[in-house]
Amino acid sequence: MTHSFSRGPSLRRSTPMRSPRRAEWHIRFSPPRAPDSDAICRPIGGFSPRRYVLGRWSMGSSDQRAGACAAEKRPASCDLCAVRERSICADLGPRELAQIEKTMARRTVAKSHALMEEGSPNDSLYIIVQGSFRLTKHLEDGRRQVTGFLFPGDFMGVRATPASAYTAEALEDSRVCHFPHKFLDTITVDFPGVKDRLIARGQTEYHKAQDHIVLLGKKTAEERVESFLYMVARSIGRNTEDDATEAPLPMPRQDIADYLGLRLETLSRTLALLKKKGSIRDLERHRVTLAG
Repeated sequence: MTHSFSRGPSLRRSTPMRSPRRAEWHIRFSPPRAPDSDAICRPIGGFSPRRYVLGRWSMGSSDQRAGACAAEKRPASCDLCAVRERSICADLGPRELAQIEKTMARRTVAKSHALMEEGSPNDSLYIIVQGSFRLTKHLEDGRRQVTGFLFPGDFMGVRATPASAYTAEALEDSRVCHFPHKFLDTITVDFPGVKDRLIARGQTEYHKAQDHIVLLGKKTAEERVESFLYMVARSIGRNTEDDATEAPLPMPRQDIADYLGLRLETLSRTLALLKKKGSIRDLERHRVTLAG
C-alpha cells in the first residue's frame, strides 16, 4: 500500500480518543490495489478492508493487516466441471455456459445436512458436482424408508410436483450447482438439448424405480446386495490394474439394509458370503472391491 502525506502534520489523532489501544488515525493515501482475479477479499479477525476505502484505518495487529484480504480460489467454471458431460450443460457452448454461470449458484452441503426436505417447495434443480446424497421418505408414525442414493452427475429437484417428494441428505461434504426452475423454463426454450436431457433423466428415474420394485419383490438377499454393489460401482467406481472394480461406500450399512429391504444382520451375513464366494475381493467399512 502506498501512502501520500500532505506537508502539514501527516497524522492527527481523532477526538475524542476512545481507547489508547484502539486509536484511530486519519491517513491520506492511494486506494489499495484490487485483489487478483482469482481471489476473494473477506474480513479476518474483525478487520475489514472496507475501512481503507473510507480513508480510515483502525489500528490493529500486523497479522490482521496482512490477512485482511485472504486469497480464496473461485469455483471452477462450467467448462472445467468434472460432471459437465453428464449434466444438462453438456449441449451448451461457451457463450451459453457463460450466461448460465451468471444465474446459477454453487452450494456446499455439509455431511448429514438436508439440501431438500420432503414437503418443502420444489422450486430448484440441483446437480451434484461432488459428494453423495441419501433420499428418504417418512411415514406418519416416524418410520423412514431409504428410496435411493445420488452421486456426482445426478440431478435432484426435477419439477414434477410443487412440493419435494423426498428428503435429500448429504452422506459426506458435498457440492451442488443450483438452478431455479424459472431460469430452466427460459433456457429450455432457447436450448432444446437441455429439455431433452431433463426428459431423459425422468425416464432414467422411472426405469430405476421399476428395477427397484423387481429387486424388492423377486430377488434373494444375495442378489439384492450384489445388484446394489454393482450399481454403486457403475456410478462412482473405478477399474483397478487387476481387472477388479473398486468403489467407495459413503452410506452406512443401515442405509443399505433399509434400501434393500433387509435386516442389518442379514446384510452383514450376505456380505460375508459374497466375500467367501469371491464376488467381493476386499470389503472395508466405506469401500468395496468387486471381482471383474
